[in-house]
Amino acid sequence: MFCKRLKRCRQPLDLDTEWTVLVPDKLRLQMTVAVLGQTADVLIILNGEKMWFLANGQLLDSPPEQLSEMLTEMNRMWATSLTPRLPGESDEFQLATAKEKVVNGKPAAGVAVRNGKRPIVTLYFDKETGLLVKREATVRDLGTDDKEVLEEVMVSDYKEAGGRKYHTSVVVTRDGKPYYRSEVSMPREVEKPDPKLFDKPGVKP
Repeated sequence: MFCKRLKRCRQPLDLDTEWTVLVPDKLRLQMTVAVLGQTADVLIILNGEKMWFLANGQLLDSPPEQLSEMLTEMNRMWATSLTPRLPGESDEFQLATAKEKVVNGKPAAGVAVRNGKRPIVTLYFDKETGLLVKREATVRDLGTDDKEVLEEVMVSDYKEAGGRKYHTSVVVTRDGKPYYRSEVSMPREVEKPDPKLFDKPGVKP
């Protein structure tokens, strides 16, 4: 679980967010959105094949296309976390060597990650430090009529938490255009989140 400062680039929008993630298909995202001097609290919960939005006291079920994209994003996040290949973790992931690239002026080794029929996620690791520096995947951009585009995620500024190193800076482009920029203020690992965090949110009367 970690807190993230997110700034979308297509239209200026500041978000203070807190993510609780339980791969492969559970997510709780709490955010405060600031637009034109006004703020709004939003809650998004993904629990398997269900996804809900709670904003301004109104609860909505997610449209099928948004649910599908969120599950695919969870797969990308799972692959990027590198945990699927640790002892005792999922055997669903298959790895293959990908073509080496230069990332931030330095050579980076590529690894293609496949999980069933989901789109391949390609990870690039700095050959000197061994740290992840980039992720590439084909995504459906809901803002462009579901057009499939290349999403490139640059990660940097690693900090240690719970004995592991986490990137704290993320810059994302889609189809070569800025998509969003994120700064993680407090990476924090929990042993196992409370399952109730992913229940359907209640609406206050």
